[in-house]
Amino acid sequence: MTLVFIVFLLLVLVSHSQQASCPIGKYLYQGQCILCTPGYYCPDGESQIICSSGQVAPGYGFRSCQQCSAGWYSTCSAQETCIICPKGFYCPTNSQEPQPCPVGFYSHYGAISCTQCPAGYYTTYTNSSYCFQCPMGYMCSDPTQCPQPCPAGSYQPNIMSTSCAACPAEHQCGTTTNLLQCTTTTCIQAQTWSCDPNQQSPPPYVCTNIG
Repeated sequence: MTLVFIVFLLLVLVSHSQQASCPIGKYLYQGQCILCTPGYYCPDGESQIICSSGQVAPGYGFRSCQQCSAGWYSTCSAQETCIICPKGFYCPTNSQEPQPCPVGFYSHYGAISCTQCPAGYYTTYTNSSYCFQCPMGYMCSDPTQCPQPCPAGSYQPNIMSTSCAACPAEHQCGTTTNLLQCTTTTCIQAQTWSCDPNQQSPPPYVCTNIG
């Protein structure tokens, strides 16, 4: 009888020791081994630990959390998936909300930083996903400002320009986008000049209408 009791006691102890912990990826709950829940990890077979922000566990039975890749984020704990950074925003860290691109900058999906508009482009909006081309007759020297019209005495026939060109001698500015030769005017010396359909030429000439 004593021997039977000893054997029974040993079996109970062995059974208890076997259930004291579970395989990695599972946790012990009321004597049962439970598969680790998505958004959590089970590193020791005993406990289930929540994944913090910037980390995810995309399925059951994870032994560790996965870091969100660059350009992806997760601001909450116990998450299964990371979220890609939206266009017009940038995500410098994987645990914070996306930040909007400032004026003069843009971004596409998954950006960790914003890109400044190239020369001849601009955007006056925040969280832009693209920049606008500078139109003809304008100059865009600052990507954070609206296009500036060519001043009197200058023109710009091209798009994406950062400056305007001065009207050359014996030409007039029909518009700020094109030049007209002085076919109906004659150029005489003058100290002042302006750019309009009837008279134009850089100093010291002015085109005077004789038509």
